[in-house]
Amino acid sequence: MELIDGKALAKKIRSELKIEVEELKRQGVHPKLAVIMVRCR
Repeated sequence: MELIDGKALAKKIRSELKIEVEELKRQGVHPKLAVIMVRCR
């Protein structure tokens, strides 16, 4: 079993996303966050 360092992984993901978002903004795209809640009966 492999243990992961959640904080380090989150930091890496955030830094990668920041670069992608900056590139999108340069192209005139402004990313947003949406949440869709689905419920089962």
